[in-house]
Amino acid sequence: MTRPSNEVFPLRRLAIDRLVDDAAGARLPDDDEIDEHLAELLDQVSLAIPGITFEKDANGEAGRVHFSSQGPKITYDPTATLGSGHADPRTFRSAALLHEVMHVICDQHYEKPPIDGLYGRNFHIDRAAADDDAIGESIRQQQDIADANYGRAVAKLEADRSKVLSENIRKYLGERFGYGKAQPDVHYDSVLFELLVYLTMHGAQETPTFRYLRSLSVEATARRNARPARMITHVHA
Repeated sequence: MTRPSNEVFPLRRLAIDRLVDDAAGARLPDDDEIDEHLAELLDQVSLAIPGITFEKDANGEAGRVHFSSQGPKITYDPTATLGSGHADPRTFRSAALLHEVMHVICDQHYEKPPIDGLYGRNFHIDRAAADDDAIGESIRQQQDIADANYGRAVAKLEADRSKVLSENIRKYLGERFGYGKAQPDVHYDSVLFELLVYLTMHGAQETPTFRYLRSLSVEATARRNARPARMITHVHA
């Protein structure tokens, strides 16, 4: 049968589809249903996937990144679920695995001193920082701002009356905000990306909560790509 010449095929990122399929995750929506900023992030993920080794590991974790001299590796368990039970398992596996890819992107784009142990940071760190005290101070100052942004995200969620945000979605978001706040220097860009993916897969892109998280992610993406490098300097309104 001949297809109509004007038939439009939805854009799919096949590398992402194959990855989440292998992890027993849920596929993301077609591109025409995805926010423009999130689509840009997914393009970055698609470009990063070929440079990462992916390996199944029956350890109960939806994803974990490993950095070494051989390059980044991400392990994942296709049977993993969020321990609290508040997340849809297939959607969670997809969002969590893509979260790990964002760690690799952050490691490649954020500047930092050539010192072991600074893999995957979600902030720029002054390359001239020569000791642990200087590095620690740079991280602490930026962590405080990221923490405050997470605090505002919690307030936005509490004020959000959108019906699409079920009780389980709200609890999941609360858990992930807490996860990010525990170590924001490595769980800021990555967690924001994860939450945008998760909310999109639940059709919650029009909610005030999504819009606020998107605004944080837009700022983080611009800062991640900025040259000369600049630090996170203010709490987002």
